[in-house]
Amino acid sequence: MYNKGTSIINIARELGRNKGTISREIDRNSSLEYDCYLGNRAQQRADLRVKNPHNHHQLRNEDVREYVLSHLGIGRSPEQTSGRISIDHPGWSISLMNPSTSTFMIPEHLTASI
Repeated sequence: MYNKGTSIINIARELGRNKGTISREIDRNSSLEYDCYLGNRAQQRADLRVKNPHNHHQLRNEDVREYVLSHLGIGRSPEQTSGRISIDHPGWSISLMNPSTSTFMIPEHLTASI
């Protein structure tokens, strides 16, 4: 559709998606060489992302992990713990930005109090 001149807004409307989603998809998967969107290339890239997921380092630093677990264990929320860690330990940080890849790996016995 895009290569035939259909606007991003009309593509989004037809597919029932947000125009920003369509725009990102086109930006991510357009060919610089051919100056167009290549659906088959987009699918190949998506398949590669599934085969080789970006593995986040989830609290691999043992000192940070112990800090987080101890603060969760005394009833602090992940947000409170995240905000406090850089005060208690300058240079340390943890992120809560993406819950689907959660940097916090909370053991089940601690989740009941959260």
